[in-house]
Amino acid sequence: MPIPTASAAATAQADGPRTHTTPKAIACGAKTCELGAEVCCADAQGNGLRCARRPKEDTQNPCAENELEKMCDENADCGAGSLCCLGWACSGGCPPRYECEKSRCSAEVGEICLASGSCSEGFACHAEAGREQGSCFVKDRGADCGGKRCSGERPICRWSESNHSGTCVAADAETESEPVEGVARLACSSASDCGGYACGKMAESPFQSFHCGGWSLAGDRFWPMLCVTVRDCPDHWGKAATGCAPPTEGEAPSHTRRCVYPE
Repeated sequence: MPIPTASAAATAQADGPRTHTTPKAIACGAKTCELGAEVCCADAQGNGLRCARRPKEDTQNPCAENELEKMCDENADCGAGSLCCLGWACSGGCPPRYECEKSRCSAEVGEICLASGSCSEGFACHAEAGREQGSCFVKDRGADCGGKRCSGERPICRWSESNHSGTCVAADAETESEPVEGVARLACSSASDCGGYACGKMAESPFQSFHCGGWSLAGDRFWPMLCVTVRDCPDHWGKAATGCAPPTEGEAPSHTRRCVYPE
C-alpha cells in the first residue's frame, strides 16, 4: 500500500454536513464518536464512516484493513502542548491514523483540522469543498531564491545552478517526475519556510526537489536538509547536527546551506 500524503489522507468525506469543530469528540460523518472510548473509521475514499470501540492497546486496529483510523480530528481533542497529527501504526504498509502527538507532528507538516477550524500559529486549515476533514498548511509558503523570496502565487524557486539564478514559479508549474539536469526545485530553503518543520529532499530521490517534512520523518529519510542555523536541523539517524554550512558541489543549490552531521 503506498504511503498516503497528508492532503490525500485528510480528504475523508463526511456522510453528513461539514463540521467546524467537535471539541472532545471525533467527527464521523453524521455522527460523533466518544473521544478516548471510540475511534472513527473510514475507507480510502472517505466512505463508510462509523464509530468503533477503541482498543486498550494502540497497536490494535479497531478499523478494517487499510481503513483510516481517527483517534482525534482537531487539536482540541489533545491535551495542552499536543497536536492532532497524521501518522501510521507501523513503519510501512499501514493505513493512516490520526492521533495526538507532543509539540509537533513527526510524519507530516502541520496538523489535522476540521473545515474552517484552527491550527497552530503560522498555519491555516484547508479542506476540499464538501469535506469535513482538512489539514493545516503553512500560511506564507515560499523559499529563498538567491536574494529574493518566492511566495504568494509563485512560491517555488526554480534554481539554475549553471546560471546561479532562480525564477519564482507556481506550485504546479513542474513536478519531480519532470527533472531538468542542473535545475533544482525549492518549495522551502530552511525550517523557517516550513513553520518550524524540516526542509530537505527525499534521500533516495536523484531529483533536486526540496520540500517540508515532519521532524522525525525528515531525520530518517531526507538528505540533505537545508538550514539557516543548526537549530533548523533535526537529528539524522539518531545523531545531532554539528553545523550548518554551504553545500558541496551538486549536493544542493549553491545559495543554500545544509545541515552537517558527524560521520
